[in-house]
Amino acid sequence: MNAPDKPAGTIRLRHIAQLTGLSLGTISKVLNGREGVSAENREKVQRAVNDLGFRRWPMMGSAETPLTSATVIAYSFAAFGDTFYDKILRTMVEEGRRRGLAIDVNLLMLHRFTTEIPEASLFQNGIPEAVIMLGVDHLPVLDQIAAVNCPTLLVNGIDPLMRFDSISPDYFLGGFLATQHLLDLGHRDIVHVGTARRMTLDFRRQGFIAALTQAGIAYDPQRHLVDIGLQDFATLDEQELTRQITKRGKLKGTAFFAVADTVAMSVIQALGSKGFSVPGDVSVIGFDDLAVSAHCTPPLTTLHSKRTVMGQMAVQMLFDRAAHPQKEISRVSIGIDLVTRESTARVRS
Repeated sequence: MNAPDKPAGTIRLRHIAQLTGLSLGTISKVLNGREGVSAENREKVQRAVNDLGFRRWPMMGSAETPLTSATVIAYSFAAFGDTFYDKILRTMVEEGRRRGLAIDVNLLMLHRFTTEIPEASLFQNGIPEAVIMLGVDHLPVLDQIAAVNCPTLLVNGIDPLMRFDSISPDYFLGGFLATQHLLDLGHRDIVHVGTARRMTLDFRRQGFIAALTQAGIAYDPQRHLVDIGLQDFATLDEQELTRQITKRGKLKGTAFFAVADTVAMSVIQALGSKGFSVPGDVSVIGFDDLAVSAHCTPPLTTLHSKRTVMGQMAVQMLFDRAAHPQKEISRVSIGIDLVTRESTARVRS
């Protein structure tokens, strides 16, 4: 094996992969002393490590973090426009630049539920020094990233196996606050319009149930839930949504708590198509506080997720993980604030 010229800058796992022709998973197993690699391939990796002068992350914390770059992995729909992720991503890039960390973005051009994840789709520029997964918590993706064993952070997602540090808004709290707001306005027939396709989304329903229970209202999914299934929030079937939120031309409830602002806007539109006014006939509350929420008709009451705080803390958590790779994995929940606008009102007597 002839060693090429050493790459300029930080030597990464991708350079070892280029030199050996081996997969990133195989290289990771060798560097971490795991089984399942032939003696021949193990020797290839060891020789490449020596030839390139590759250095592992320190086992104990050091005064200076070794990080100089990180890659954000996000689904393509999450990175542009007025989305929940836009402000988080911009803040992470700005905070990284301020601290000397170069952040690039790798967009997954894959369906959310794809089970076969090509390695090239995850790491288009080779294995990075560190990874931030932005809203990506699909298990096949998590499994592949875990095999790389580099400093990794999950933003707005949950790994059931808790292999990565993570940071998210406290969605249970948000669901509780939204429901409590409607209860305080006198509503008792409250319906959650949501989905359990991700844990972060279902936590909102759990907060909703907790608030109902505290108010002495027994949760009944037939009465209190409209399940939108796996639909894309931005392309909800308005006719189907209208059918679910009304019964024989009558409202299913006096108030609707939607899993996201875009869903809340679809609910308002569906209600309007049937001649119901918001908040005159029915109250609607969303979740996320997207910029457009303050400018729709009526302006939307919603839950504000502190995305700037999340972006700043995400970068700090990544630095901490790089400096202390052996510390316990942690999940951080960020508080959520109720933003009261004109789409909710006291229930009519």
